[in-house]
Amino acid sequence: MKYYGTKSFPVFHLPFNFLLTTLTTYLDAKELHDFLHTWLDAVPKGMPSNWALGNHDYGRIVRNLDTEYNFILLALVSMLPGTATLYYGEELSLGANHLVPIKDPYDRFFHRSPMQWDDTRDAGFTSGEKPWLPVHPNYWRVNVQTQKAQENSTLNYFKDLMSLRKTDIAKYGTLKFYIVSKWVLGICRTYKGASYITIMNLGTETQPLDLHADMNNLSEYLTVVASSPNSGYKKGFKLKTMPNYPLTSVLRPHSVIILSTK
Repeated sequence: MKYYGTKSFPVFHLPFNFLLTTLTTYLDAKELHDFLHTWLDAVPKGMPSNWALGNHDYGRIVRNLDTEYNFILLALVSMLPGTATLYYGEELSLGANHLVPIKDPYDRFFHRSPMQWDDTRDAGFTSGEKPWLPVHPNYWRVNVQTQKAQENSTLNYFKDLMSLRKTDIAKYGTLKFYIVSKWVLGICRTYKGASYITIMNLGTETQPLDLHADMNNLSEYLTVVASSPNSGYKKGFKLKTMPNYPLTSVLRPHSVIILSTK
């Protein structure tokens, strides 16, 4: 926090926040809420927050957590107030670990392999003889061109998140958290009476959703405006916010949906 400086002696406008890069285990809803607030509560009043998942030194966060959890983290950095900073490939759920035949005591090159643009030689990264670092062997299936063509891909999910970030709700909306259950966390951004409600299942089991139990003044149905590829929901789906016995809305493990009240 010292890098922000003070009102009378400002230093940096946007010092990097590497809090999320330290995640090495799965947190339940209260634990994640408290974890995020260690930053939110400390930021000087009136100064912007920022969120980074990884970088060229830390690597990508999926090195410690599974690919599905990456969907949750992408939603977090997208829907929390402040600046979202991503390390290239995180928008594809590109993995971190790649054995690179270069002696390096810090393993810094494991996550610096070339960006994977398509399934051609060297992943479309270069037309030269070879790149300085070798391409990750999964480039034939994890690349921009392939994911662009897949409706239910990490890249298209990420594009939906970026579209929401351009709205006034994500730019200027107030922030409120809801601990819906032990493993379900809600993040609500509200601006001029309209809200985006991000619901994430942090656990490894399917969770029932009864949002009325924790959130007041909800309409009977909310519209899905973004959903992780593993959620089972599509954009435009009208989600019933309380159980309709014997049927109940559910959220799959490590998945995310973002609901709109509009």
